[in-house]
Amino acid sequence: MAKKAKKAKKKGKGKSPQGDLFDGDAAKAARDEGMERVLREEDEFKDAAGKFIISLPGGWEGIFEDIRRVYKGVKPHHPNAWGAVCNAAIKRGVLVKVGMIMRRTTAVKSHSRPTHLLRRT
Repeated sequence: MAKKAKKAKKKGKGKSPQGDLFDGDAAKAARDEGMERVLREEDEFKDAAGKFIISLPGGWEGIFEDIRRVYKGVKPHHPNAWGAVCNAAIKRGVLVKVGMIMRRTTAVKSHSRPTHLLRRT
């Protein structure tokens, strides 16, 4: 390592302007803040979607796309609100991850990314 690089490293210079990209706690905090922000103006949607998820029969299994497909209530102003509602249902224990990963089948914008199989408690 060159002498200038060593000095810069010792003085704290040369750090990425993005900070530590691999800080798990900071990443989770940013995720949680983003979910709170996206739902801030979505009270009507949040309540309607939450009630719909609670109305699913106990033992129901599927991916969250299945819920979105049959839900006919108030629509969110931002598509990220769906993920925030899903995560809120998981945090509250209304939905649990079964431990199996599935591929989304119909949502073209999801590019068939893997998603958790969920069960209604």
